[in-house]
Amino acid sequence: MYRGWAVTGGTIATQMAQAGLLIYGFSALALPLEREFGTSRGAVMVTTTCLSLASSALAPLAGRAIDRGSVRRLMLLACAMLAAGFLALSKAGALWQVWTIYSVLLAPANVLLGQLSSAALITRWFGPRRGRAMGISTLGTSLGGFVFPVALAAGTAAFGWRTAAALVGCGAALAVAAIVALAIVDRPADVGLPGEDSYAPTGLEIADEALSASAILAMPAFWIITFGVGIKLATYLGLVNNLAAYGRDLGVGEVAAAGLVSVLSVTSMAGKLGFGWLAERSPLKWLFAGALGLTILAFAGLIAARGYPSLLAACLLLGLATGGMLPLWGLIVAQVFGQASFGRALGLTNLIMVPLTATASPLAGWSYDATGGYRTAILASMALLALATALIALLPRQGR
Repeated sequence: MYRGWAVTGGTIATQMAQAGLLIYGFSALALPLEREFGTSRGAVMVTTTCLSLASSALAPLAGRAIDRGSVRRLMLLACAMLAAGFLALSKAGALWQVWTIYSVLLAPANVLLGQLSSAALITRWFGPRRGRAMGISTLGTSLGGFVFPVALAAGTAAFGWRTAAALVGCGAALAVAAIVALAIVDRPADVGLPGEDSYAPTGLEIADEALSASAILAMPAFWIITFGVGIKLATYLGLVNNLAAYGRDLGVGEVAAAGLVSVLSVTSMAGKLGFGWLAERSPLKWLFAGALGLTILAFAGLIAARGYPSLLAACLLLGLATGGMLPLWGLIVAQVFGQASFGRALGLTNLIMVPLTATASPLAGWSYDATGGYRTAILASMALLALATALIALLPRQGR
């Protein structure tokens, strides 16, 4: 078996912990934090802003370190910070301490265990099968979203949110560290193997040479990708971090509402595998535009939902559409900027997205506080998604 598939398995584990605990899992902690500290939902959602701001600020530095150094060592460091962060979270005595923990300890783990490191590894190890490998790698985010929100919600119901955070967070960090130590290899040459042949030319990619930050920022394609993907991420994060609360407002039980996030994650697996397979055969930008269109339909379904069955149907469609986003994002960046500049380009993309991704969840929370519901936030998200579709369609050439 090609050694790159073991590396792919390792990236599944890292993204499972990163997305499951830090992105999807927060929806299970939001209401307990609101009750614990007697604050508003919007204030609790500032936690996600802190995570997003700190992660985005670190992303360009992390990208440069990934391009030049050892991803394996960076991932092991991130596992240690993940464990320390959740242990500290279990001891937090005020909401500002939660904000600090997510900014200082959990943000580095979020960056180094997430897509930036994993996609860089897949780009190094795979060529013709990169679409499939990227889709399989990103299954980790779906698996994490299936496991950890329910684990945290069930743990909170049984032991309280503090004990649940310590047990689930630290246990996951230790398990992932062991997997990283065994499975992750930085480059094929490190174990005496040649890499797969590079992607066949498609007309979209540039020569694979190291680009400076200024050269990357001067490329129109960088801004098109950044804002197109940024809008998609922002609207999705704004929803997913409020999804359990939205379900509760529609009369869904607490564990079942948290389970909606898990359902969304499971269905996204099909999207990741399907879009990853199609990416080796179809123009990437049109695939991405199609995923954005499906997202708009899913958001319309959320507005129309009146109970659990209709809410579940909307989440199924949203999971399918969103599932394709992560592999397509990494593949587009790899094509346009090349392997040598992949980490830096993706890191800069994350940084520029800050105004969008950092404000999405609290804006949705504050919209709820102001209007008593999420309808306004969802309608605004649909308008932004239409803009994102137009931006992605502006990519200059059709590449695979």
